[in-house]
Amino acid sequence: TSAGVRGATPTSIWRPADLVPKGKLQGARRGSNAVKQRIPLGHYARQSLEAPSEVMLLEITDEKHSGIFVRHSMEAIRQFLEAFFPHPVRFRKVWQQHVGTPVHVWEPIPPAPEFVALGMLSTVGEAAPSLQEVRCVPRPWASRLEDLEAIWSGVGVEHVPASFWTGPGSAALLHVTA
Repeated sequence: TSAGVRGATPTSIWRPADLVPKGKLQGARRGSNAVKQRIPLGHYARQSLEAPSEVMLLEITDEKHSGIFVRHSMEAIRQFLEAFFPHPVRFRKVWQQHVGTPVHVWEPIPPAPEFVALGMLSTVGEAAPSLQEVRCVPRPWASRLEDLEAIWSGVGVEHVPASFWTGPGSAALLHVTA
């Protein structure tokens, strides 16, 4: 967060947590009849220090293996996710700042040109995030968002300027330009 940074606009970055599907068919928990998986696409940024009350997520449901009279196998959905929503092969550090709480921003590098990363991730340490923390999407399924909003601008290590951007909504996927 930007808490404690003098003169900074209140800004925070949030990692999606508790990605267990909820609702009528509650995913892989006991008593459920659905085979579902929520897909992390990046971290979320907002112009506030409060946690977002809700964010947009992508959820995949395997209808063939969901229901009362089927065996609820997760294997088919795992194969689908690996084929259509692969994890990145590595991360590229985009920007870092060590004023207040340290922040390091990372861009996921997709495994092939046919995939794109929709959001970025952040850490408070020098180590890159786990590759399992985010997934990429097929390039034809994505389009460039034109109405991005700059929610924070400042300088980082070695006076490198950066801006944090989000799309519409109270909390949207983080994107940083440096």
